[in-house]
Amino acid sequence: YAAVLAKVAECDAQRSRAWAEVGQLISNKEEADIQEETLQDMRQHQLRHTKEKATTLAAAIGEAAKLAEQSSRRVKELDRIKARAQEALALVEGIVDQSSSLEGISTALEARDYEKAVGFVKRYLETEQKLKVFGEDSAFTPSASGISLLHKSTERLRQAVRLEVEEAAKGREAG
Repeated sequence: YAAVLAKVAECDAQRSRAWAEVGQLISNKEEADIQEETLQDMRQHQLRHTKEKATTLAAAIGEAAKLAEQSSRRVKELDRIKARAQEALALVEGIVDQSSSLEGISTALEARDYEKAVGFVKRYLETEQKLKVFGEDSAFTPSASGISLLHKSTERLRQAVRLEVEEAAKGREAG
């Protein structure tokens, strides 16, 4: 009977060890479940945090893109304004050059320097050709007084040259 009792005690000991192992396994499973829940919570938190950062970053990029577009439009507008200002400056320079040419014609005629007067007429006409480009693109029209003065000056030049030629011809005939 002692052998049976020893076997029963051994079986009880094995059963106790087995129950202890099962208890340990159950305890480990519960800890693993708790750790899995904790990890899941951490992942959810990290995902929310990453999503918030991505949303903030996307908004910042959107604002930067909007500002860049506004800046680009402003630069283009400033380029157009600069081009118009340069055209206006060229127009003013042309008008001043024409006025200077008209004065030069008068001064040269008074000095009886007809070659110089012809040079000023040529410069006036060249400037007028340059200014016609502006006439096509803008409301520029040559001034009537400038054209009238040019016609008067060229007519004076023609008359002065004719008189010089006539005088030279008379001088040859007499001489």
